[in-house]
Formats: sequence, C-alpha cells, structure tokens
Amino acid sequence: GVTLQAILLASLIPLSFFALKKKVFDDSTASRAFDRLTPQAARWSILVVLALTTLNAGWGALRMRNIEQTDADFKGESLDVLLVQGETELAQSHADMATRSRVHASQCELVVWPECAFGRYNQALKDFSDDYQVSSNSIGINYSFRPMKDPGCYVMGGGYSWTSVPDQPVKRKVASKFVSAFLLDPSEKLIGRHDKIELMAGGEYVPGHPWLPAIVAWFVPKEKSLDYDPHDYEFVKLSRGVEPDTIGDVAVRNEPGKKVTLAAMLCCEDMYPWLVRSMVNEGADVLVCMANGMCFDSELPLQQHFQLARFRAIENNRYFVRAGSYGVSGLISPTGRLSQTGPCFEEIDLVVSVPTDDRPLTVYTRFGDTLNWLCLFWVATVSLFSLRSKRSSPINQNSELSK
Repeated sequence: GVTLQAILLASLIPLSFFALKKKVFDDSTASRAFDRLTPQAARWSILVVLALTTLNAGWGALRMRNIEQTDADFKGESLDVLLVQGETELAQSHADMATRSRVHASQCELVVWPECAFGRYNQALKDFSDDYQVSSNSIGINYSFRPMKDPGCYVMGGGYSWTSVPDQPVKRKVASKFVSAFLLDPSEKLIGRHDKIELMAGGEYVPGHPWLPAIVAWFVPKEKSLDYDPHDYEFVKLSRGVEPDTIGDVAVRNEPGKKVTLAAMLCCEDMYPWLVRSMVNEGADVLVCMANGMCFDSELPLQQHFQLARFRAIENNRYFVRAGSYGVSGLISPTGRLSQTGPCFEEIDLVVSVPTDDRPLTVYTRFGDTLNWLCLFWVATVSLFSLRSKRSSPINQNSELSK
C-alpha cells in the first residue's frame, strides 16, 4: 500500500512537469532548463526515482519487521481490554451491554463500550456509584443510569455531558452540551472525560452556518410550541472540546506500578491526523476510539472508517483499540496489521491483549506535516518564478509588440 503510493507519486512528478511545460511554462526559464536536459541526466533522474522508491520500500519492510519482532519478544504484561459491540440507542441495550460485560470483566483491566452507550450527565458529576446522584444529574428517562454497577475494572464509553445555567434549576436549564467519552475506575469514580473536538458535519453541526444562517433550518428541528425554552437540552447546539489531551491512566493488573495512558476519540475523530498526533504528544500509550455506526445499513462505510484508523496507528507507532456499535471492533498494531477484529452488525464481546511496552515517538508524531508544507511552499515558489519568467521572456514581449 505505502510502497505503491510512493511509486505512483514519484511517477506523477515528471508527468505533471510535462503537462505544465506544455500548458503553462512554455518559454519559461524552467522549460528552457528542461529542454537542455541531456539523455544521460534523464537516465540519472529515473535511477534516482527508482532508488528512492526502493529505499522507501526497504526501510518500511525493515521497520515493520523490527516492530513486529519486538512485540513478539515482549515478555511483559499486556493490557487486556474487552470490546463490547452492539446497539446503544435503547435503555434495554445499556442493561444488556452491562450484563455481557460482567461475563468477561474479571479477565480484563478495561471494558470499552461504543459511542452513545453512556447517558447524559452533568459535568459536575464525578462519582457514578450512587444511583440518586446519577439520576439527579442526568437528563432523559432513557439516559439516567449508572453505566455499569460495581464493575471491578475500568470502564470507558461514549455518551453526552452538559453544563447547567448558573443559578437556575438543573433540569431543562442547559448552558452547553457535548458528545463525551468517560473513563471510570473500578469504584465508578470519574478519572477523565474527553469532549469531542471534531464534530460530524451535517449530523452534529451545520457547516457554513455563521455565513448562511438560513441553512440551519434544514438540519435543526423547529420549535413545536409557544412555550419553547432556549435552554431545553434537545435544542441546545453541541459545543466542541477545547484541546486534545489524554483521558487518564489504567493500572495493569499483573504488573504493580505499571500504568498505561489512554487517548480517547469519538466516531470521526480518528480521521484527523493532527488530533491523534496531539494526544500522543501529550503522553498517550494506547489509542481508543468509540464509534456509533447505527445510521449505516451497509458494511462498506464501517470498513472504510476502520481502515482510516490504521493510518493513525502507523503514524504514531501506537496500538489502536476500536469499539463500534455495529463494527468494526478490533485491535490494530503499530504496523497497521489487524491483530484481532470482529464481524459487523453482530453483538460480539471481543477480548484483546495490548502490549504495554514503551514505544518511541515517530518522526510524524514529533514534526507532523511540516515536510508536506515545506514541499508545498517549494512547489508554489517555483511555479511563481516560472510564471514571472514566462511573462518577461523575449518571445512573449515580441508577440505582444507584433499585436
């Protein structure tokens, strides 16, 4: 995959130059320099492209073999994670998910539920072990529940959080609401919360609404009565999280003192390289994504979304754990290989083992897209100078005088 992309990109460079030479750069300095290119120089150019492609393929194969060998030789403990896949929209679904989780909870340090598997909780709620406190800080009959009572392990899942209007009753007085991921410890205390930063266009926010307010009416339901409350939860627009960070640490059961730092993503957030890279720079050891794909009736978009997550694992040299309501749930290795996966559109409970060895940061994690921007700047600069030299060339000046 990566090797083929490198070959294609390397091949496009001379083809693009030929096309631009005919259409844009005729009589320019760059074109005249290309015309003076000798056959020997052309052969050397082809050899350089082939050498770089071979070097890229060889280096990639060597790195993949080294990483996989290191994982195979790793003698330390693994973080055992239970991925629970199933419907999340109905109240009964949450109870079934908790029942299924208990079967494997004693074997795992962490249970991961999909997005929308938790309820709607006030951000002031820090302890989920008391039914009354959870109920009084929740909104909606089907969303006022303890995710998993007395779990005996760490529990992570996606849901919603909200803040109340100051000096107003808690119910129906919502200042802001978020799509959020929650991490609870074995005693049901909140360790960390991640508020979704990259919302889904069309479903969670309306692109362009600051400039075209009229299009909001196509997506947002209209008020149904004259006593409409602007602080009603259902009508408050979703807010975004502030900045990417890790969600918290999980202790490895059979390795005293060892903790694994987790990064949480919700749905489409694993499509954004900058977001995942920022979380790894903040100290994330393992990447976790919770997705809700219940709006899809085809396996194709679910698989497409899962394939994009493989790039995030490769870019950052991290194991990637993913739990989806309809799939795809599984474990991706730092080389992009699918270690363990489950089928789509089925209720499955998948236990995966994640090595807890320390992994170095990659070049991409450290520097991001800096090289890409430098290349883009170089191409733009060369193009600009070529266009300017074309305008000032003697042939163009003579043609203008003849007119």
